[in-house]
This record gives sequence, C-alpha cells and structure tokens, in this order.
Amino acid sequence: MPSGVSALQVSFIFLFLHFFISSSCLALVTGASSGIGKAITEKLAQQKINVVMVALDDKVLEDSFNELKGKYTSVEFRSCGADLSTHTFMDKVIEVTKDIDVNLVFNNAGFITTGFFHDVSLDRQALAFRSRLPPRSQPSSSFPLFTRSLKNYDCNATCSLRITHHFLNRMIAKKQKGLVTFTSSSAGFIACPLSTLYAATKCFLTTYAASLAPEVKEFGIDVLVVHPSPIQSRFLNNSGGMKVLESSGKVAAPPVVIADTLFASAGRCVVRDQVLLFFLFLCFSAALFLIFITTSRAGSALR
Repeated sequence: MPSGVSALQVSFIFLFLHFFISSSCLALVTGASSGIGKAITEKLAQQKINVVMVALDDKVLEDSFNELKGKYTSVEFRSCGADLSTHTFMDKVIEVTKDIDVNLVFNNAGFITTGFFHDVSLDRQALAFRSRLPPRSQPSSSFPLFTRSLKNYDCNATCSLRITHHFLNRMIAKKQKGLVTFTSSSAGFIACPLSTLYAATKCFLTTYAASLAPEVKEFGIDVLVVHPSPIQSRFLNNSGGMKVLESSGKVAAPPVVIADTLFASAGRCVVRDQVLLFFLFLCFSAALFLIFITTSRAGSALR
C-alpha cells in the first residue's frame, strides 16, 4: 500500500469504483440530519457522491442541509423532509428521486422508546416520536388512533422495507450494481427489558439484511448491516431516565466511526460489529437485565 494511504481511503476508492458512480447517481441516507446519518452523508460528500438527505422535516434537517451544501459546493444535495413512520412517506421519496438513479441506499433512521411495555401505551410510543416533529408536521387529532400507534416500529423497521424494495427494483431493472446498508444494533442479540420494541426491531433488521444479501448478490448488489454500540447522537435524548442507557454515553464513540465502518465493510461482509463497543454494550445490557430480574423477584417476594 502506498505511503500515506489508509485502509479507509482504499475502501472509499473501492466503493467509488465498484459502483461506477457517475454525475447522475446519488446515494440516499435516512436519518441524515444528525448523528450517524449525517456522518454517512458527509463521508459520501467527501468522495463527491451526491446525496439525498431523508429525515424529519424540521430545523435540524434544514440546518444540516445548508451546512453540508455550503461546505461541499461541488456535491449535489437534495433534501427530503418526511415522517418515515407513516405509510405515505414513500410518495415524497419517490418524487425527490424520480429523475435520478439511486444505487447507494443507507437505511439508518431509528429511535428508542423506553419503559415497561405494558405500561407504555402504543399511542404513547407514537407520541414519543411525534414530539420531535415541528408543528406543521403534527398529525391532526382527528387522525385515527390506530394508524399512529406503532410509529416507533414503523420508523425502525418497516420504512426500511419500503425504501429497499423500491430502489432494489429500480437497480435490478436497470442492471445497476449497488449497495444497501442497515444501521441495526447489538441490542438485537439479547433480551432488552425496558426497551422491548427497540431490541425487537433491530433483531428484525439484522435477520432481514442477512437473508436479503444472498438473494441480490447475483445482481451485483451488496447488502451490509452494522451494529454500532454506543454512539454519541440524539439517540440518547430518548433514554427516559434509564441510568444504564445514559451511562453508555460515557463510552460512546463519535458517529463518524460508524460511517468509516460502513465504507470499510462495503462489499466485504454482510454483518459487521464494532467488537470492543459491542462487548461493552453487552455488559451494560446484562447489568440492566440482572437488575430487572432481581427487582422483579424482590417485588414478588413482598406480595
């Protein structure tokens, strides 16, 4: 390897050549306004790859879009403000990308809702998401309750199905090579009381990605799922007072670590873990699980 050329730079070159990126090709990143999504977007821009930034239609997206657009003037950025927990968000995504070929898809958006599953109503789990929306994006109070009740589940899992299905079909129809990635979590490997839905959706993403990979390999499309743990981002803002989750922030790595991991792993593996942080996260999760079991048994003994 030439002096001064890092493995990561080689990975960027590999990604660039492997997918034959041209001026008409763009990447699409969900959750692109902050955290891991923003780091991925910036890494792509550094390689002069145009990006569609999909995130909640709020000031965070507006500010990030303007910041990156001003910083990387030779790169085309497109902003797509959408609520990924709705069944109509694809209308906006399709409209924004109808005249371009997207063959780099980064399914990254997600959030956590904490609390005992039986205590947290399905509607409250929806409200945990809706509280982040600007006033103009808030659903009408007359909107049927049931259709709003599983926003957390839809944002973490089902939106990736809709996005992946759409762009896979476009790539296959045009015989284009491509890459589809998913930001999952090591939480999907173990029982996670007090964040039941989060762990379940991440388990789904990993299994889905691993199962999808061999199906599309013959078309020249790679699939990659990464397990980051823990990362400095707005994710921890929804800790709900969980001390173990908040404590994980003390060993959290910057979001760029995951962006680097994705690029270094593209086309080389299907499932990628951050080994050290993964084991640290397991320790935190195991401690939470033990506390939960001990507290439950103590409560039963007092009855």
